[in-house]
Amino acid sequence: MANLSRNRSDVVGVDVLVFQDGGEGAGVGNSDAGICSWQEQRGRSFGERLANAVSRVFARGYKHLVVVGTDVPHLRGSHVRIAIEMLRDRSVVVGADSGGGCYLIGLRAGAEGALRGIQWGVGRDFSGVVSAAGVLGGAGVLDDVLRDVDGVEDLRNLAPTGLPRVLKKALDRVIEMSALRADSGERGEGEKGDWVLVRIMRVMLRAVIPTGPPI
Repeated sequence: MANLSRNRSDVVGVDVLVFQDGGEGAGVGNSDAGICSWQEQRGRSFGERLANAVSRVFARGYKHLVVVGTDVPHLRGSHVRIAIEMLRDRSVVVGADSGGGCYLIGLRAGAEGALRGIQWGVGRDFSGVVSAAGVLGGAGVLDDVLRDVDGVEDLRNLAPTGLPRVLKKALDRVIEMSALRADSGERGEGEKGDWVLVRIMRVMLRAVIPTGPPI
């Protein structure tokens, strides 16, 4: 999360609330970047956790919010800035990922209904939010479609050339281990292991891909 306090010139004055498993606490912020705090996620499903986070943010008195995940390494501060600007005229703003999901959702207070009834994680998140936003005047859609990282194959497609040697070796090892499990027919714990490795690689790739100020 150190990236949150680095070079955020595209999103000056924006407060960052990081929702995660575990405890809560204040983070490091400054007068230009706004505050940064860590909040505990609440809810069993992704939809519940998202709805609870949105509700808690608006309960603090915020009038606009932009939700982003941690699995889109090419997300830039400029995407957030553009979404904030679009929320001046729209109640809902959405950025589509390459799998039919959303890498960004912007909302005005009162537009939480756009998140109700969405089937999250099945490749219809984006179309569902856009459809639900119709009764709120329609959704603003960001131009860029970004690739998210859900599995080992995504890492293979995403990893840029020129990746630092240590990260390239780590990525190659993840792909190699996945191939070995596939050849042996191993499942269950092997899939869990892949998931853990993919989460680690997401963080590592996010830290080194030179895409501008991340959020």
